Amino acid sequence: IFCVFKKEGETEWRLHTRNGSTYTEALSSTTAGGSGYQEIEIFVDEYSTTECVVTAKVNGDWLKYAVSAGEGIAGQVISHRVAYSSLTEMNFGVYVKCGTSASQVVNVDLAGAAQNVI
Repeated sequence: IFCVFKKEGETEWRLHTRNGSTYTEALSSTTAGGSGYQEIEIFVDEYSTTECVVTAKVNGDWLKYAVSAGEGIAGQVISHRVAYSSLTEMNFGVYVKCGTSASQVVNVDLAGAAQNVI
């Protein structure tokens, strides 16, 4: 799983990566939602034959760590290394989960996924 999402009660985007039970999650300094549309991009780049690096942009700006914690320094671009040698399939989708009585709406004008083959 490679996703950009917002937790209930927070106002900033997070980057989450997971392979089975191993996951990494980081809070960004980028404000989520609002009344305008936001363009979300997730980049998955080969790091080695068994790992990839995952980064993300919102409205053309890289997601950056909000606070210094774990593997990141505040203001640095969020970057996760994920092992993928055992992955058997990849899926692409857009989802919304509403865990409260507040309205959560996702309007999608365009969604796509591509693999760069060298």
